[in-house]
Amino acid sequence: GDQVCIAVNSASTDGTPEILEQAERDDPRVRVLLKTTNDGTYVSKNMGLLQARGAFVGFQDSDDWSHPDRLACSLGVLQRRPDILGLTTDWLRMTSEGGIVVKA
Repeated sequence: GDQVCIAVNSASTDGTPEILEQAERDDPRVRVLLKTTNDGTYVSKNMGLLQARGAFVGFQDSDDWSHPDRLACSLGVLQRRPDILGLTTDWLRMTSEGGIVVKA
């Protein structure tokens, strides 16, 4: 099916809404939801889920960095293993002191 990116913006004041709107104009696969309040990540994720129409959904928060192949690898696992309904990934966090915390 068609790949779509749904971007939910929670009342950013830094020019992000304009960047997202330009991306939506430039690429028909991008859909932007601009909120006027910041109600937290779960409210925004639920708004995006209500718009989602695909068989698979992935999340990316504003403070996340993901390997460029993350979604392709995750999708490959889900397509090969129809008995799996969902998955999580390991993550790393950098502390304010520059240390790395690994969560498997």
